[in-house]
Amino acid sequence: FRDPALLQATAAPLFLSLDLPEDKDWAPPTADDDTTEAEEDAPCPDPSTFFVSSFRTRSYEDTQDEADNLEARQAIERQKYYQNAATLNEAGVTFSFMTADVDARDIRANLRTMIENGLPEDVALAALTTRPADALGLNNQLGTVEPGKIANLVVTNGSYFDEEAVVRYVFVDGHRFEIEEAAPEPADGAA
Repeated sequence: FRDPALLQATAAPLFLSLDLPEDKDWAPPTADDDTTEAEEDAPCPDPSTFFVSSFRTRSYEDTQDEADNLEARQAIERQKYYQNAATLNEAGVTFSFMTADVDARDIRANLRTMIENGLPEDVALAALTTRPADALGLNNQLGTVEPGKIANLVVTNGSYFDEEAVVRYVFVDGHRFEIEEAAPEPADGAA
């Protein structure tokens, strides 16, 4: 995402990992913080730098401030990572998702995180299905639901990306497996 033009110029297939960094609660500094007006009005730092002057500590005795500043810089980079797919999509870079080294229980939540950070659902679905099949030259066997293709499917009772949707069946090479997944509890705690 730091140089979409370079990625666009290459013919190599691009795969993005669905293994996202752990989210941590963090909010950017507010006007109440000890920042100057010039620091507040400063443009967003160059994405290739990890140093943000407004997060600088004033002396070696400010160890807690330094720890807080490190956490803030990590959060900024983590946010860029969450927006990576949307940034590449907006730049016209075609990519696929890969699930290597990702806990299967995290895939849908990580996809929702990318969607919440600007990736359109239809692009997320294509990056998960048709695009990898095309990139690997397997689109005559995988990627879409058609007669003669390998039937690897996940069936939910709603949109795959909806947090409330429950996985009902998984088909692997045409063999159906019923999933005993409990429906998520309502957000307000009502049963």
